[in-house]
Amino acid sequence: MASVFRVKDDHGKARKVWRFKYRGLDGRWKYGIGWADKQKTLDHAQALESDHRAVRNGEKAAPPSWLKNRNKPIAEVVKDYLLWGKTQGGRYGRPWDDQNARLKEIGLKWWVAELGLTVLADINLARVEKSAQTLLASGLASKTVSLRVESLRCLCCWSVKRGLLPDNPLKGMARFDTRPTVPHRTLSDSEVAALLSAAPPHRRIWYETGLQTGFRLNELRNIRVRDLDRFGPSIFLAADYSKDRKDHKQMITKELAAALTAMAAGRPAEDRLLGIPKGPDPAEYIRADFTKAKITIKTGEGKATWHSLRKVFINSVVASGADLKTIMTMARHSSATMSMDTYAKAKPDLLRVAAEAAAQHVKDAVSGAACCAGVARVAVGMSAAVVTDAPTTDLEVVSGMGDTGFEPVTPSLSSWCSSQLS
Repeated sequence: MASVFRVKDDHGKARKVWRFKYRGLDGRWKYGIGWADKQKTLDHAQALESDHRAVRNGEKAAPPSWLKNRNKPIAEVVKDYLLWGKTQGGRYGRPWDDQNARLKEIGLKWWVAELGLTVLADINLARVEKSAQTLLASGLASKTVSLRVESLRCLCCWSVKRGLLPDNPLKGMARFDTRPTVPHRTLSDSEVAALLSAAPPHRRIWYETGLQTGFRLNELRNIRVRDLDRFGPSIFLAADYSKDRKDHKQMITKELAAALTAMAAGRPAEDRLLGIPKGPDPAEYIRADFTKAKITIKTGEGKATWHSLRKVFINSVVASGADLKTIMTMARHSSATMSMDTYAKAKPDLLRVAAEAAAQHVKDAVSGAACCAGVARVAVGMSAAVVTDAPTTDLEVVSGMGDTGFEPVTPSLSSWCSSQLS
């Protein structure tokens, strides 16, 4: 039976606010804090007990779990979410990588402050969209804004799966156009040669490894001495450092394997093989080498960056004549669209050859059609004595031509036309 009571303070005086107790869903006593009004507190306790009794007796459906979590402080929810992500939130149950974890944490901290969030129920689609539009108007790149919104969207999805929200409040939000305004471009053969010539020896082997494996900068940085197989020869890339969170083994040449083996001689197995530092920014090194090699960094095709080495690798695989599955495997893409539309690039020289070949094909077709048409018109005006020299089957086709035109020339008629002209 629900009831109310008061507790005493440190001085033995009864507090003004009444407390209450009632039987919960499991039949055990539950306690709560009511109001200074005794009757209001008692009515509330009796109503709660009545609802819980009805649920126990099957007269009412149990309330959804999100109802009891709707007032959970947002700081606790964010803390639990980030802890989950850093332990098992990545692909295949692996932790997030350091960059993803950092972006999520920064993004959520910004949203809590921007929207003044106290509980999850405070997240509102209209306010989120307005904040995102303000960021875009301030000149922030759409990719950056998209990542910031994604941090909040992911928190909502995670909360729905765990019964903290009834549904995703950002479900109807449109996505952003994240295409880069200045994409990464590939390098020409002459630019690759110039880069390797201009780079100092310790950086040249960085670039050669990138050109022969297609590994991204962070992947190259995290290759360990133990990952080099000089007998394969190949380089192993652990799932913890690959973008798709899968283990990969990339074949390399014997020459590169020998150079990397010499570099790794006498070093511990856990050492980073290439020794690419995290700071200062390695992008500064390659920009300096681009400048020294007289390579134009920004062109109409895009900008030359570390990622350009990966584009060179994938285009080299495509140019080798490899089948599509081999291209996708070596590029470590799960989609052919990514390999062929985003990375593969048609070479201008080959485009010119293909265009000239297509034009020549049209010229040959037009020339052949004109030849046969002229002979057919001559054949129609010939005397019967001349035409009878042609094979019977061809005469039947020619004789079927009316005043309004003639039927398409058959292969046998074409050969006969050639013999007549000769």
